[in-house]
Amino acid sequence: MVLRVFSMSALGNIYYSFFGTNLTPKLYKGLRVAIKKQLNLNARVVIKEIKLKAKDIIEEDKKNHKFTACGHFKFAATIVAADEILSQYVSDPQSRLEFIIGALHSRIRQPKPGIIFKLFNLVFYGRKFFAKVLYSSVLWQWGLKFNKAVDGSVPRVIELKVGSCQYYDYFASKGKPELTKIMCSIDCAWFRLMQQKNKYRIKFLEEELQTIESGAKECNFSIRIGSLK
Repeated sequence: MVLRVFSMSALGNIYYSFFGTNLTPKLYKGLRVAIKKQLNLNARVVIKEIKLKAKDIIEEDKKNHKFTACGHFKFAATIVAADEILSQYVSDPQSRLEFIIGALHSRIRQPKPGIIFKLFNLVFYGRKFFAKVLYSSVLWQWGLKFNKAVDGSVPRVIELKVGSCQYYDYFASKGKPELTKIMCSIDCAWFRLMQQKNKYRIKFLEEELQTIESGAKECNFSIRIGSLK
């Protein structure tokens, strides 16, 4: 997956990418509200069931998962647990997937565009070598590589290609590859945010999106950059 921004702190964003913090609590908070308001169930009871199921899954898989950080693994295990428990109340898989996505997104704090562009500048235009290498290494842990179509010295189309997805590998091992769409939805929300008014005139080419979950060999997130203002 590509870097996901969950807080206003650039340092916090990097910390998340390495260790996967803040994800599980946000999911539980979103589910607690959604279960109560949309399903009219006792949210406390259902959340307790999910937590117990997640605990069992974590114990079962803790020695075999391939995540680079335990935080990402625990979040993925919690998603699997939520899907299994909620299947008792939402039988249709697609409706259940949309329910979980909605619950998670309701608790994500989107950053101001300025934060995104500072990170964007760091990767593509940054001059501070150490900072650039550090941030790029955060992305490379997901098998990320960049392709540029340039006009002179200015990139016009940048493809962010993900060669491997730890979430897809894990969900597929649990027989639930479709749950990867939850992570894809987060990435797409991040790229849509980049389209807000900015000096790069960025456009997310969502119609060209390819993902490993949908059968592609690699995920491909493409953005087009207009002329600088």
